Amino acid sequence: MAKKAFIFAHLLGRGASASEEDEDKKTKKSKARRAEEDERDDDAEDDPDNDAEEEDPEEDPEEDAEDDGDDPDAAPGGCPHGTGGGSAMSCQGTVSPKGARKLHDADVVYLYDGSFEGFLCCVYESFAQHELPFAVWTPQRETATLYPVKDIATDPAIARRVFASFGKKLGAETEYLVSRDFLSGQEDKELLLLRFLHLAFALGPGTVKREGHPVVAPLYAMKKSLDWEVDKFQGFVRFEEHDGMLGAVIHPKNYILPLLRPHFCGRFPEEDFMIYDAVHQAVLLHEKHSTRLLELAAPLELPPPSAREQQFQALWTQFYKTLEIQARHNEKGRMTHCPKRFWADMVEMRSEL
Repeated sequence: MAKKAFIFAHLLGRGASASEEDEDKKTKKSKARRAEEDERDDDAEDDPDNDAEEEDPEEDPEEDAEDDGDDPDAAPGGCPHGTGGGSAMSCQGTVSPKGARKLHDADVVYLYDGSFEGFLCCVYESFAQHELPFAVWTPQRETATLYPVKDIATDPAIARRVFASFGKKLGAETEYLVSRDFLSGQEDKELLLLRFLHLAFALGPGTVKREGHPVVAPLYAMKKSLDWEVDKFQGFVRFEEHDGMLGAVIHPKNYILPLLRPHFCGRFPEEDFMIYDAVHQAVLLHEKHSTRLLELAAPLELPPPSAREQQFQALWTQFYKTLEIQARHNEKGRMTHCPKRFWADMVEMRSEL
């Protein structure tokens, strides 16, 4: 028994001594490694070739753009700058391509001619300069400002390139949404579309699906307003006959004549008619099976209706009033389905204004 105890104690002693030797070896190795690192650091500090190069403030910005991989001629189809993931204003975020110049909020106002081609040139300028302007104005919306104004010339070639990049890199759904929302009457629509495009080119075609994103949501709100107004005017346009041609006047908030075109051209293919948008001073003219959209330089006034036309209008008004069941009159319900702003252009409602 004493012998077993002695052997057990002897084994413990050998184990303890072995562990102590291992610890000594590890300590020596760590000290040697630390000494080698200190020597390398001292050599690096003494080597003048390893000094960081200072940035030259006189460096050519075009060369800097090439070094970053940002070709202005490739905008917006080139590298996207900023995403809108962090700031809805500047669209900067963590998904910016490595080495790309970040998008910044610029103290400048873009001024363009109001056409869709002109807006596409604004998109090109924004991507080429890596900037989001303070505002985007048309001559009709131009006002006094302390910010410098940059005139954006409309170049059809650039516009075609930019529009082609929408379908190629962002998909048909994004192309459709941007084209449709440009018809919106919202004053800051151009800025909202610019923010969305910077985000979309950074994140890819799936961006249009992110309806809850603060940069994407305003586009769907504009689309909803457009769709609602188009649906209402398809039923609320009232034509009058003038010398063999049907004419109507509307006062929409959005520029919806291009969206009304397929409905009325399909409904009256054999008729000659015109729909005048008094707010945007534009005319949808369908004559001899040919349809055109015209922009007018001055307001258009339709001639007064003839005596025969007035008789038909009186008959239509009487028909409308006869259909109503007076005991079930619901003014709130009528205002919901036919808001009061439509009444001035509806012959049966004018007398109630």
